[in-house]
Amino acid sequence: MKIFDKQRIVRYIEKRHLEDGGYFFARVLPSSGSDTCFAVKTLKLLNYQPSRPKKIIDYWQRESIDTIYGLYFAVETFKDLGVDTKKINKYSRLLKDFEKCYLSENSKNVVNTKSLETAQLCTDLADSELTSLFYWLSLCVDLEISFNKRMVIKKIIEIRNEDGGYGKIKKSQIASMFYALKIFKLLDHDIYKKESISYLDQEWNKIHYLEDFYWWTESMEMLGQTVDKYKKMKLSKLVELCQKDNGGFSRSQFMGIATIEDTFYAVSILRRLGLI
Repeated sequence: MKIFDKQRIVRYIEKRHLEDGGYFFARVLPSSGSDTCFAVKTLKLLNYQPSRPKKIIDYWQRESIDTIYGLYFAVETFKDLGVDTKKINKYSRLLKDFEKCYLSENSKNVVNTKSLETAQLCTDLADSELTSLFYWLSLCVDLEISFNKRMVIKKIIEIRNEDGGYGKIKKSQIASMFYALKIFKLLDHDIYKKESISYLDQEWNKIHYLEDFYWWTESMEMLGQTVDKYKKMKLSKLVELCQKDNGGFSRSQFMGIATIEDTFYAVSILRRLGLI
């Protein structure tokens, strides 16, 4: 299996560090919060420090953060840079609003009676299922904000399916499995190991994109499972075919443009396989 050149990937990332302090794969201003987070995480996986860490901190301190996603990307970036996240406690109201939305028996009533900000949180939740919930929960833990653990677990169990996967809006999804496991780990709750492994075994031949293989690989790791030699070879070849001439990685070999997010997925997979 191929051993990948770390310096080449680092150059791809750092060439997308922009004047405003953040990162964006398209190399035009303004920077993207998610790309900034994924860039810092990728460099950390490669054991490299960003060339201008203070500019990254300044970028987030200037940003107006009004969603769970934005706050999660900011806090994750701060953590990876070794910055005290307690400086962001002023956003505790945002997290409490999200909890009211998520735990409400009738989210429609919440939307009608709360601010437009809360309504947007409800929309985010409906669109992304467990992604938003994990981001919110991770933030509550990092910022030491209390939450209703029992209700969080109840909500996840409600979308657990007979095939061992998770998902309600689009049935079982590999991403929902990944986030369900992340949440259960965070809450020190039973992860339904046997059923989860069975679901992942079924999904192996159904997934095609880099993010899917990232979620699959990380889920196997959380379940304490070793990836067999055949699957390691397939994953290595898939990632190799996704790498572009500029050193970054695209979503699949058939999608030509490399992105910072896809490069994070690729490097994460390679790190799990011991190829980087």
